[in-house]
Amino acid sequence: MRYPPLLLLAACLGLFAACGNGSVYQESVTFPSQSWQRFEPREFHIDIANADDCYQIHVAADIDTHRYRETALPLTFKMTSAQGETRTFFASLMLRSKDGHTLGHPNSDGTMHYRQQVKEYFYFNSTGSHTLSVGQRTSRYEINGICKVEITIDKAQLEYPK
Repeated sequence: MRYPPLLLLAACLGLFAACGNGSVYQESVTFPSQSWQRFEPREFHIDIANADDCYQIHVAADIDTHRYRETALPLTFKMTSAQGETRTFFASLMLRSKDGHTLGHPNSDGTMHYRQQVKEYFYFNSTGSHTLSVGQRTSRYEINGICKVEITIDKAQLEYPK
């Protein structure tokens, strides 16, 4: 049986679309000097098309563990809508387990890549533009060894009992 090339291409594209992870936003900021000052949060601008959907927020970071030797990177998240509503939450990106094993994966440049979910079921109260401000909340004014921070927002897969 022969399949027309266009039909085969359409089927493949449909499979790729169905296998997507549902990401609605992904952006990263780099720190050229590998230094992050406490009162200089990084901003991410997010457009939300549907406020009825539930989302998951993930944070990832590339860290030079020779310069930043802590077991966690404590962070402050401040979400501000276009209407001015602000919501704040805190999370720590865990870098090592309780027994001292690293929770990251090595990058080719010698840094470690860490990724963690920081909000499981998050609802935006309105559609449109939102600003997510992410700041470090360590006890030091400046921390060294932070190369990149990335925010990913995915649609949450809600499962209800039958």
